[in-house]
Amino acid sequence: METLARWTPRTPELEVKILFGRHLWEFAQHADILGQRTAELRAGLHYTRRPVAAYAAALENAAELTATSSRVSVVYEAIIPDLVRRYRAVLAESDALVDQPSVRLIERILGDLDRLTRERGELLADITLATREPAVAALADRLAASTEFADYRRPAEVRA
Repeated sequence: METLARWTPRTPELEVKILFGRHLWEFAQHADILGQRTAELRAGLHYTRRPVAAYAAALENAAELTATSSRVSVVYEAIIPDLVRRYRAVLAESDALVDQPSVRLIERILGDLDRLTRERGELLADITLATREPAVAALADRLAASTEFADYRRPAEVRA
């Protein structure tokens, strides 16, 4: 979401700018509903864990991309598939009855992510972007290699 927020005003191609803007709004909605669910689970909205270093570094590398084709590829061919994989793993480990509110939110997000990927194909069908760069595949591999994306240990445990 933060990366799309930086890229949207700096993207010269109008079609891509529109796509990023629409999908930025969707990602913000996801962050909001997950934040609300976190509060329901008694961990206040201010309670945020930083991503583990390897995952954060991969996202920072993605944010540094300047070519529009690379930006499109990294979002729709690396980041979204990684999110889908992670959300599906959460669902696989969840109890559909006990965790029903969280499960329903994640299912909604998965449906949205599928739609975002389809919209990318529809909205950008008429414009030509450069082919996928090897750096995007490498980033997808780096994201997938991070089995955890947030450190769940308390700060004292992290230091030990």
